[in-house]
Amino acid sequence: MAKNKGTPPKPRTEWVYGTTKDVVSELTISFDPATGLFSIPQLDPTSVYNKVTHPRDTKEDKVVSSFPIGGNEFYLDDMWPQLVKNFDHLMAIDTNYYGDPGFRERHNGYAIGVCSSYIIKKKLSELEMPFPVEPHKAFLIATKSDSSVFEPIGWHLAITSLNHNLLKGKRLGIIVDHDLGKIPAFNNREESYFKNHLLPEHIKLLYGSSDKTGSIINSIFKHCDSAGKSVMDHMKKHGFYVPKNSRQIHLDDFIIHDVHITHNQHS
Repeated sequence: MAKNKGTPPKPRTEWVYGTTKDVVSELTISFDPATGLFSIPQLDPTSVYNKVTHPRDTKEDKVVSSFPIGGNEFYLDDMWPQLVKNFDHLMAIDTNYYGDPGFRERHNGYAIGVCSSYIIKKKLSELEMPFPVEPHKAFLIATKSDSSVFEPIGWHLAITSLNHNLLKGKRLGIIVDHDLGKIPAFNNREESYFKNHLLPEHIKLLYGSSDKTGSIINSIFKHCDSAGKSVMDHMKKHGFYVPKNSRQIHLDDFIIHDVHITHNQHS
């Protein structure tokens, strides 16, 4: 159903969630007017997340974005200084399917998806608006499996294509729109994000949605979604083909090819 463009956006609420490691009888909330930071020292730093939500009529609140704060000091009502405090760079990874994730549509027996990624290479603390969002990598993914989900392998392809030597000592936040409930375990390296692969220690996952607006997280992620849809629409119109001089990778049940995205975008 098409959305009514005249409908005003639903009100957003920004939350900070966290838990304590042990049972406590009280929480101490402090505010430093000089820095604008709140603090709750009893919270487990690895459990503290910023979440933006909006209400839904028949379901629980929709999570628009979520990211780890990584400590028990935090900002409220302004996401940007918290992102700058936590991360040096931001990246987004999105996967678009041919048809839908249920694989009801196939091409020559293959379920097909396009994983695209965009990155802000400049340090967040040095950014000016509009900030430069650059294409990183894109992959055409195909499988005959009925049960495969493309998002984790897309993350793995994008993460392993990074120059991790250049990222030493830096903190990279990667925005995704899949496995919201598992993201804390992925970030704490308690659970592998793909097969037996744990996230590198300098990388944390953030959650964002391309169909929502109003934050930098959603804006960056929307670039990936638009690029993936553009590649998929082009292939639907002109036919599915292996890009010229494309590198082919076989991984488990997947066949992967590089796809080049050449246009730069700003937000």
